[in-house]
Amino acid sequence: MNTVLSVILTGGKSSRMGHDKALLDMEGGAMSLVLAQRYAGLGPVAFAVDRPGRFDCGGFLELADEFPGCGPFNGIYSAFLKTQEDYIFLTATDMPNGDPALVRRLREEIGDCSACTILRKNGFMEPLFSIYHRSCFNFARECMETGRNSLLEVFRRLNVRTVPEEELAQWDMEYVLCNINTPKAYRQYRTSCRPAASNRRQTIHDN
Repeated sequence: MNTVLSVILTGGKSSRMGHDKALLDMEGGAMSLVLAQRYAGLGPVAFAVDRPGRFDCGGFLELADEFPGCGPFNGIYSAFLKTQEDYIFLTATDMPNGDPALVRRLREEIGDCSACTILRKNGFMEPLFSIYHRSCFNFARECMETGRNSLLEVFRRLNVRTVPEEELAQWDMEYVLCNINTPKAYRQYRTSCRPAASNRRQTIHDN
């Protein structure tokens, strides 16, 4: 079995939500912990946090940012720094509908590439629902040290496997990849489990 370390990013300021998204109620528990339990079938799970002890990680690994303020690269860097895993699945705590079966598919597709992501029909990619190989470790550090904090750098400069959305037709991508970043989106999620399309996180365009 191709195991993978699931790294759930929780370090955002939640400024639009108004309070910590990692602690939002989902299915009777904190959203972060419900997601961790969901992905535990893939292998170990870790939370990337902006500071140690921010919330109860429920026994899952806590990865505090090594480069505060440098964004999601911290999740990649800290995961490879503090574990022996060769592959990580990077996602965010505000993406409540992620499917472990889709993660397994991406893990199978990565081959000898540094990352594997979904290429959407509109030409965008999904850096916060992607597999990253240990070959990204030094690159992540270099990017943060030089202020290049966008995951776009991975897609521009490393060998990345992109899986076209058309090859993943069994998944409803608008559902699986939706994110919750405002009180309105959260209220809608609580009633329909599907925030409006306008609440989708902007993804990276393949150009």
